[in-house]
Amino acid sequence: MRAWMVLSVVLLGGWAGCGGDGDGQVDPPQTASFATWNVGLAYNFVPLATERRQAVFDAVAAIDADVVCLNEVWLKEDLQAIEVAAKAVGFQGVFYNYTQEDIADLPVACTEGDTKDLGPCATTNCQNVVDLVGCVTTQCKASFEAISSGCLTCLASNLDKNIDGILNACAKGGGKYSYGGANGLMLLTRAPMTEPTWVELKSSLIARAYLRAKVTLQGRPLDVYCTHLTATMAAVQYPGEFGSYAAEQAQQIDALVADVAARSANGGAVVLGDTNCGIANGSAVSAELPENFARFTAAGFSDPFASSAGATCSFCNENALVASGADKGGPDVLIDHVLLHGVSGSSKGQRILQQPITVEVNGVPQTTNLSDHFGLRVEVDFAN
Repeated sequence: MRAWMVLSVVLLGGWAGCGGDGDGQVDPPQTASFATWNVGLAYNFVPLATERRQAVFDAVAAIDADVVCLNEVWLKEDLQAIEVAAKAVGFQGVFYNYTQEDIADLPVACTEGDTKDLGPCATTNCQNVVDLVGCVTTQCKASFEAISSGCLTCLASNLDKNIDGILNACAKGGGKYSYGGANGLMLLTRAPMTEPTWVELKSSLIARAYLRAKVTLQGRPLDVYCTHLTATMAAVQYPGEFGSYAAEQAQQIDALVADVAARSANGGAVVLGDTNCGIANGSAVSAELPENFARFTAAGFSDPFASSAGATCSFCNENALVASGADKGGPDVLIDHVLLHGVSGSSKGQRILQQPITVEVNGVPQTTNLSDHFGLRVEVDFAN
């Protein structure tokens, strides 16, 4: 019996007493837990991705939850490593769909005019740095801002390479999506999952999608969803068909909400992931596209963590990777969520995966965080 199950029994009245049948026995706990975590394995964008890699794998295996949604597992080898680690600790369901963009017939993205200044500047100033994007956008600001939108998209789609690899790839062809069209999603379940499905969402820059599967917890069938929605990219002009990043995210939410509604007869649903939107909570948490988050609440979703008095940020300046990364200086926001729909019972949420870690950078120990996002865990007690 896992530790959280023992704790639930104690909190619900002890090993003997209320809820029993009079002979000292008690009803088994009727709890299920759900966790979401953006692991930030975004090489050359989130600092220290290579150095944090193994610690992230170990942390995923240690997550105490029945259902886990992971974001930003961009590389196939990282997906495979997490699959091995998760199955070794008892996750029976592991689902991901490693998508890649077909760039065979795409035209050259970056001309000599695009990179004649950017290439030498990046090579001189940003070789072997832990935050390639942050370095290029600051040290080579003028030449970076002068490149074409098609070149910029291609550079972003090859962030898993070094500087020379990125420049060479974009001189030969071009891509629409970052990380070659990977969606970065992974869904883990302790109980067996059925009907695993990948659904593509309309998006730009990053291939957005959601994973869906059915899982039965405490005798209750649930549809569980794992997603990562469009973010507002302040440094990059919106390149898509919807007019703005906010509008693109809104249509993704509408598509996801419609899917949940269409399957509502099957039972409850839980949507997990980095939605890149959220509400404010006093002075501790700033709002991020709250009008988009309202689309969830208007559709009947509840957010046990965000609605609690003690709710705090999941993407925060207190995080060492935020403070040193490309997104430093922004507001503290709660953009990672566990959203419940048609799920009866009391619920409570908590922030997890906050612990500092020590990694070696060029042989020197450095204290940092596991990811630039903290995780969230929500527990539902179906009996109350």
